[in-house]
Amino acid sequence: MRKAPLRRNGFRRARIADRRCGPLYRRQRSDASTLRRRGPGAADGPHHRRLSGLFGRRRADDSPGEDPPFSGAHAQADWTHSGGPRSRAGPLVGDLVRQTEERLDRERELLDRLRTIAASRPADWQEAVRIVKLVRGLGSTSASRRQQAVLSWPADVAPPVDLLVRAVLSESDPNVAGALQWALARSDGDVVAGLRTGAQSDDVDIRRRAILAIAAMPEAPGADVVLVRALGDSDVSARKHAALALGRLGEATSLPALVDVVADGVSDVEATDALESLSRIPACARAVEAAVAGKMKDLAVDSAARERLAEALASCVGPGTVDHGDV
Repeated sequence: MRKAPLRRNGFRRARIADRRCGPLYRRQRSDASTLRRRGPGAADGPHHRRLSGLFGRRRADDSPGEDPPFSGAHAQADWTHSGGPRSRAGPLVGDLVRQTEERLDRERELLDRLRTIAASRPADWQEAVRIVKLVRGLGSTSASRRQQAVLSWPADVAPPVDLLVRAVLSESDPNVAGALQWALARSDGDVVAGLRTGAQSDDVDIRRRAILAIAAMPEAPGADVVLVRALGDSDVSARKHAALALGRLGEATSLPALVDVVADGVSDVEATDALESLSRIPACARAVEAAVAGKMKDLAVDSAARERLAEALASCVGPGTVDHGDV
């Protein structure tokens, strides 16, 4: 009387397990039944290796570099190729990675802005809000909005130097760069110290922007040292702006670079004015005449360059002293 309910209960449990685990579980149960029917000697057969691999045990004669036929790796591969939920795990994990990276980028951007505000040391919340607006404006993709953000800064409040230095080193628009240079020139901090690092950068664009910003304020403390070093820069534009700024300061070290600028024909008017300013210095007058005359005798200089050099020499020493036979 008791055996029938047990068989029914056992059959019911088997059906429940069958619905839960599917074909893989039925295969494992079949292997276990076969092993029981064959007795102890069947432990050396393939069914024993299947069951041992299923439960993570490895026989001594199994190769160490291979997984058993029904180990975790093989079972997962079978389950994946059979169209189970693991077949959709790859794209899902990829989406999670992408979303996490985007969130981290936003957090890093927020952290950089907070550090910028903290470095500016705002005196009150009103100044902090003003700095936040400036940061947001400088981060705009529109050049006009970036320029407006710089020019709208109150005249009676010193702008944050570190923020403006980072902005001018990364700004490619000349109008916005000019506005940033103007704002840096009227700031109270050590502007040259921040730009000096950019003037020594391996990136030629960053180096040029830093030198142009320093050339816009040649009277700033330490600016002349950076500009003299920039006379040997490999970038023509950096050398030109450094020479023009030093010429306005009356630095004789800029004389050869100024003569080259006149010969090249780019910004030759500004270079001629700088040479004229140097010629008014008694100690530099003869050096200016000799440098310009020597460049005119250079065979590599064409006639148009000689004409510009002759005009520069005439403005420095007087028109009656120039020998136009060399032009």
